[in-house]
Amino acid sequence: MRDKENGVTITMNGGQFNISKDDSTLYVTQYNVDHNSQLFELENIIKTITDNLYLLEKQKADELIDIVDMAKTELIKPVPQPSRLRNCLTLLGPMFTVANGIPVLIENLHKLQELILQFVK
Repeated sequence: MRDKENGVTITMNGGQFNISKDDSTLYVTQYNVDHNSQLFELENIIKTITDNLYLLEKQKADELIDIVDMAKTELIKPVPQPSRLRNCLTLLGPMFTVANGIPVLIENLHKLQELILQFVK
């Protein structure tokens, strides 16, 4: 955008645009997240979790996959809802006990938890 009268040129890349007027001060923090790499990471985490569900009793495996699906549904959205992701974290908590003794499952549950936490802050 170009304002010829005031000699201002504005170039915008990305999705954040802020305007300040008169003597105001604007403090902005922008978090740049590579959505494609996060989706790739999410897919790897989910694959590893699902590949190891056979180590759990069926009811617990089904419960865990429901939680993982819920988290994935929210995380793939352009703008995930923090409240829904907090709910996923709450439901995911007891799954660490269920996965006790299965290191690869515990490790990937932690990875999923960390990925979710990036959107909840």
